[in-house]
Amino acid sequence: MTTSGIGRRRAQARREGNPTYLEKRRQMVQAAAVLFKEKGFEATTLADIGEAVGVDRASIYYYVESKKELLLEAVTGVSSLNLDLAKSLAGQQHLATAERIRMFILSTLRTYDENYPQVYVYIQENMAKVAPDDEPWAKEMARQVVEFESLIDELIREAIEDGTFRPGLDPRLTAKALWGMLNWTHRWHRPDGSTTVEQIAENFSEIFLAGVLAEPQES
Repeated sequence: MTTSGIGRRRAQARREGNPTYLEKRRQMVQAAAVLFKEKGFEATTLADIGEAVGVDRASIYYYVESKKELLLEAVTGVSSLNLDLAKSLAGQQHLATAERIRMFILSTLRTYDENYPQVYVYIQENMAKVAPDDEPWAKEMARQVVEFESLIDELIREAIEDGTFRPGLDPRLTAKALWGMLNWTHRWHRPDGSTTVEQIAENFSEIFLAGVLAEPQES
């Protein structure tokens, strides 16, 4: 348990923005994300995280109050990035809906790649167990997820209505199929692997669109 003295010192260091302090904290957030992905949130300890960045157990609480704090900081922004992407696609009405789907697939995978492994920690962890639904953080994340999903639903509904996609498709189920395909990459994708994000996105686009397009289209 932290003492009030350590808590005051931690708060003061963050307010003052000491570069050395902030850099070490950044390292702890990044190390925590890696360990959470490898071992899971429950199995990872603050001592594990401190050891990964060279912080002894007596000093850990100077940088962070709990591993929950590190987890929330690691994944905050993931949902916002996806939401911003969906909003930008909704505003590009001059582009064909199939092209916007391709852009969505590529941009989403790039977000995952550039923010590895934080995005995948967010996907694989049961965040409801970490941050109960009544907490402000959880409420905001839930709001963003609902808005994001509605935007993707609308994009797919638009593709069905304008004749790009086959009639009779359920927009919600089609969106879930697309989102599930992208999210499953957390089980096998690594940024330093032999397959690039562009290659994955191209293959995923071909696979998904082949199943929903009303007529075959040029890539």
